[in-house]
Amino acid sequence: YRDFSKYLIIDDRLMTKDERDVVEQRLVQKIDAVDNGIGRNDYSAMVGLLNPINRDGKPEENENEMFERALVFASDVLDRFMEKSVEIGRQFGVFKENLATKANVRDGVLVLSEYLNIAEPNVRDILLENNIDLVAYPSNRGGYNVQQVSMPLEEGGSVGKLPFPKEWLGKGGDELPEHITFCHAGNWLLSIDATNRREALDMACKIANISREELKKDIGREAEEVL
Repeated sequence: YRDFSKYLIIDDRLMTKDERDVVEQRLVQKIDAVDNGIGRNDYSAMVGLLNPINRDGKPEENENEMFERALVFASDVLDRFMEKSVEIGRQFGVFKENLATKANVRDGVLVLSEYLNIAEPNVRDILLENNIDLVAYPSNRGGYNVQQVSMPLEEGGSVGKLPFPKEWLGKGGDELPEHITFCHAGNWLLSIDATNRREALDMACKIANISREELKKDIGREAEEVL
């Protein structure tokens, strides 16, 4: 991949370095890590399932035939990763444009023109650098979703930067404050009945302020320094 990826073509053009880097980070490095005895990933495990399995009472599987099946699978996955890298690049451009528009940002809240995956490592880093706590975006079910920005943990995984109040979790409709229609039990996303970006920003800012007040109660006097 290091030597030949610069010749990869998508949409009748050479892939950009940024696009190639996405494929390298999400696919190639993970395969390389497994080959060096470090960690595991689902892709390598799925390819491993196509190694011949020979059991008593069953016809013997041919190594070359199974390799051909693995090759088709691996090629399809690589093609999908290439397609995904182009989409990530497009979304990243939209995201930066939204973040640079002052009307879309207020009090640690960013409202987007479309759904973008804020869990992408590069996107998350920029959100954290710009002190964004919550991101709102149009929902395909109508209204807007409001999602917490996550912070990576040293021991692995991540945690939401600004948790929603515990009494909202897993509830919907009349059980929630005005304009909130649903709150995920996992405390990472809720839905609001906003009809446009300005309404979504106003509602999300109110939610952020309520959440900050609840967080202050939970963590005590150090809250002002933390927030």
